Amino acid sequence: MSCICRGTSMLSTNNAWRIPLGLFFIVPSIVMAVIWFIPELRSGVLTASEIDDEFSALQAAIALDPGQSSYWEIFQGVNRTRTAIIVVMNFFQQASGQSFVSSYGAVFVRSIGSVNPFNMTVINASVNLFMCGVSLVLNDRIGRR
Repeated sequence: MSCICRGTSMLSTNNAWRIPLGLFFIVPSIVMAVIWFIPELRSGVLTASEIDDEFSALQAAIALDPGQSSYWEIFQGVNRTRTAIIVVMNFFQQASGQSFVSSYGAVFVRSIGSVNPFNMTVINASVNLFMCGVSLVLNDRIGRR
């Protein structure tokens, strides 16, 4: 989208802002048109008998609830490992500097004055998009656990 905005910024007419804004409506419009034909849509398949079954299943799940719990449970037993994994992941996400680059990268590159900030933003977005695809493929092949 940044490339489209960059390309339309050279236009002197109202199309400079209308084209990027109009592109934001393409995907939601397709989803709104096609969603009614998706057979797995839960609200379309739910019958009156299934509603009663789902309601009784919810009541059974509520009955199994142990009651009040405290925040200290996240630091005990198996939950301690899960909490540690999340804390370490968030630490390294912040330590990598990616949030800084995606938020202030263009301003930082402009202050250096060595390369075009827009080009660096496009390169960063392209690398992010590519690596998201790689992570999806690896997640399917390796698995989550």
